[in-house]
Amino acid sequence: IARLYAVDFAEVRLPLPDRELRWLDLPLGYAELPAEGPEITLRAEFAGEPHEWRGQVVRTEGEIDARSRMVHVVARVEDPYGRDDPTLRRAPLAVGLFVQGEIEGRTLPGVFELPRAALHDDRAGEGDRVHVIDAEGRLRVRPVEVLHTERETVVIGTGLAPGERVSVSALAAVVDGMPVRVSGESASPADVASPTPPAADGEPRS
Repeated sequence: IARLYAVDFAEVRLPLPDRELRWLDLPLGYAELPAEGPEITLRAEFAGEPHEWRGQVVRTEGEIDARSRMVHVVARVEDPYGRDDPTLRRAPLAVGLFVQGEIEGRTLPGVFELPRAALHDDRAGEGDRVHVIDAEGRLRVRPVEVLHTERETVVIGTGLAPGERVSVSALAAVVDGMPVRVSGESASPADVASPTPPAADGEPRS
């Protein structure tokens, strides 16, 4: 008895939390993916060096894992062993290799990416907030809509305007409207909020 594997393409099964599906153009019901599904980059370390392979998501599986609540998508990588182009200096995407995947997501216009230190979590039923410094040098507590959270950053949907200054300093006591002093632009505790440019890799990442 032998196992046979295709060498013209490889398929990789990837689990996704259901909360991440809102950022991806993937069908959730009885529908086919478009002719070209979302692009995906697979990364792994092999023989002590980092490698990556590019492919596309070709389908989703029609079930949700009962334990992990994960939805599985299947990505396809053409020529995983470099048979068609021997000049490629990369490791083969061999069966059994553990990889991490980054799927191209939707572009979100008019959003803001801030350091997580700028976000103040809901602790008194007031929702997520940031501290904005107005033109008069007063601190304003501003409710915002958090669209996505990363390890170091958050993506804000509504609540900010281009050019507003957002404080990232940890303040012991905050009163809306209290005067604050910015010690100079080069050493300021405030960052200027600016719209996040459209990301080539479709941030937020999944």
